[in-house]
Amino acid sequence: MLRAKSRMLGLLTALRSSPWPPFKAIAPALSNCQPIEEERTPYYDPKRFYPTFLGEVLSGRYQVATKLGYGSDSTVWLARDLHHEYRFGLRWSADHYVAIKINAIDRAGKNVAKNELRNMQLLSKSNPRHEGRHFVRTLLDFFKLRSPFGEHICLVFEPLREPLWLLNRRFQGNIIPSEILKVMVQMLLHGLDYLHTECHIVHTGKQNAYYV
Repeated sequence: MLRAKSRMLGLLTALRSSPWPPFKAIAPALSNCQPIEEERTPYYDPKRFYPTFLGEVLSGRYQVATKLGYGSDSTVWLARDLHHEYRFGLRWSADHYVAIKINAIDRAGKNVAKNELRNMQLLSKSNPRHEGRHFVRTLLDFFKLRSPFGEHICLVFEPLREPLWLLNRRFQGNIIPSEILKVMVQMLLHGLDYLHTECHIVHTGKQNAYYV
């Protein structure tokens, strides 16, 4: 029994992708005196953020490819899923990428990351037959990382498309045609109905860029 299990584990390991070799490209040096990206957000404290490196393999599975974004409480990274081929059983299948949100350590008295994880788990487990569920971002995976100053909750998602303020540049006059916009609004309303009726969640955040 143990021998069979060992062989199976060896086979599954063989079907997984290997990490990329270390990057040889040398990025230009940044000035220590000029804050960039999340360093310019309110209440920034470097001790709260996980020090992510390109090529780093997170949770033994996700290899960091590039940075997608940042906020006052997190950074977001595009990563290659090294277990993707194992999951589908096809050695020759194309690489699969995910977006990983690495939350900063919560400020004292705050539970932002834990609350987000709980809400995302609820979104992912509620009624899968509701037509609006397909228009709501759901959680693929989550894990935790340790840094010298605490624990970071990491959320794994499918990468999103461009925001609407960039999408409209693809159309003449930077205006999304009404027939396309109507479909987008319908999708948005279905997604909101799923949040409200199935998950009992109301989004109260203020965001100018909506994603599809």
